[in-house]
Amino acid sequence: MNHRFRAAIFALVALGAVLPVDQAHAQLGRLRDRVRQGADQVRGAIGGGEQAAPAPAQGQEAGAGQADAPAEPGAPVAFVNFDFVPGERVLFAEDFTRDNVGDFPRRLELLEGNGEVAEVGGRRYLRAAEDLKFAIPLTEALPERFTLEIEYMAAEASLAEIYLAEGEHGYDRDGKARATFHVGTNFRTVAGLNTQDSRSTQGGFQGYQPNVPFFVRLMGDGRYTKMYVLGTRVANAPNFDVGRGRQIVVNIPGSGVAGNEGAYIASIRVAAGGRDLYDALSADGRVAVQGILFDTGSDRIRPESAPVLQRIGNMLRGHADLRLKVEGHTDDVGADDANLSLSTRRAAAVRQYLVERFGIDAARLESQGLGETKPAAPNTTPEGRQQNRRVELVRL
Repeated sequence: MNHRFRAAIFALVALGAVLPVDQAHAQLGRLRDRVRQGADQVRGAIGGGEQAAPAPAQGQEAGAGQADAPAEPGAPVAFVNFDFVPGERVLFAEDFTRDNVGDFPRRLELLEGNGEVAEVGGRRYLRAAEDLKFAIPLTEALPERFTLEIEYMAAEASLAEIYLAEGEHGYDRDGKARATFHVGTNFRTVAGLNTQDSRSTQGGFQGYQPNVPFFVRLMGDGRYTKMYVLGTRVANAPNFDVGRGRQIVVNIPGSGVAGNEGAYIASIRVAAGGRDLYDALSADGRVAVQGILFDTGSDRIRPESAPVLQRIGNMLRGHADLRLKVEGHTDDVGADDANLSLSTRRAAAVRQYLVERFGIDAARLESQGLGETKPAAPNTTPEGRQQNRRVELVRL
């Protein structure tokens, strides 16, 4: 009991344990039925074409870097203190589409317990078959500026944790104490950051639904770290040393609660923060932008795109002589013509947004959709496809 209580304090990600094997298929079937009732959400930034996977349930977010969906169709989304801007350079991305159902994901490192890829409603997830701990391997140490996005769903009264340092339980390999992020979805939907020296910051969030996917997002800049859940900034830590390592450890404990349908992770995205937009444009003449999101198959910009668009609008206001072309790019999933058409309409929507919301002279802005014709990286890996679903700003 004491161990569980301590885990609740230091846990980051509310996810649940699974049922016994003899009940699993029945529960999964009920979950699948609810999944099919949900609306699809767009994958990636400006693009993705017609690739959007079926969303697990109404009110979810679907795919790394995507939107917090409204709790009900047509309901407005409230984003409280939401200033999250995803990193541009993808260090790790996974949506489990290349893994076989029943296998543990090949690109993750199993540390303890048992997990497997499961398909629900036409979409694949990492499912915790019991208490599960795994590592997300990185090709380099987590940089000073980074973002982490994990999309998951969980039953009520379930807990988990995430460590950014390489050692276990929030400690570096040299024994230095680090921090743990936690999310609770039982009677109090609270999330935040705890350190081993008893410092903490946390806040509540609304909109959680059992067994409906949603995002936890972290944004770090040196010792400054912020955390967001369901469109709300719940932790704002200006001087916490959260640690930097070449792996991120995720611990998903099972709760054993009767009726618990288990813990599922739908996608993971880790990215390095980018340069100042104007500096990048001055140096290179163009800059890739992540985090401009749209409804599925539509050019309607989603509200959580506001922080990124605010940066662009402020830059244009601050540099009256700056003229830009907004380019829309997709990955290679979906029909070529559909990708080109959708990227064209979305690039035009971004241009119009900047004109209407920030009063930018329309003569300073052009737009063009390029579909999948100019990839920034090979489409052979999840990281590459993430890089390719983007907006680029080109100096004219």
